[in-house]
Amino acid sequence: MIHVRIPSATLETFTIGNMQERSRWLWVHCVVLYIISGVACLLLYLEYTHIARLRLLHVSRAATNPSHFTVLVRGIPKSTKESFSCTVESFFNKYHASGYLSHQVISKVGKVQKIVVILSYWSPKASFGKPEMKSQLIHVDGL
Repeated sequence: MIHVRIPSATLETFTIGNMQERSRWLWVHCVVLYIISGVACLLLYLEYTHIARLRLLHVSRAATNPSHFTVLVRGIPKSTKESFSCTVESFFNKYHASGYLSHQVISKVGKVQKIVVILSYWSPKASFGKPEMKSQLIHVDGL
């Protein structure tokens, strides 16, 4: 099917470069561009709401898993007044009281910790104090 009025050229026929100066068709071109942009934004919005609704439906139907509500905290500053556990508990009770359930401290145990444990076992009279930990990982449930 060959069109008589539209030459079989590229799509440059439909661009603004094909407009003549002071043409009234310029306004039509601008209005059509706004309509196309508006329809594209509307379609993107509708698709986004549909996908968001499907995601919420999937999350609400899935069985609850504690890992969905777990936060891993690293690099807690050392306090001379209280332990890491007390620091984490006071922070989450202060800033996230409605969603905080519990926490668990997981420490890396190095060679120094093993030596202190062995020495305290063999020499119960010796007091070595609380050993320093290299790093702390806090497992917080309920957020």
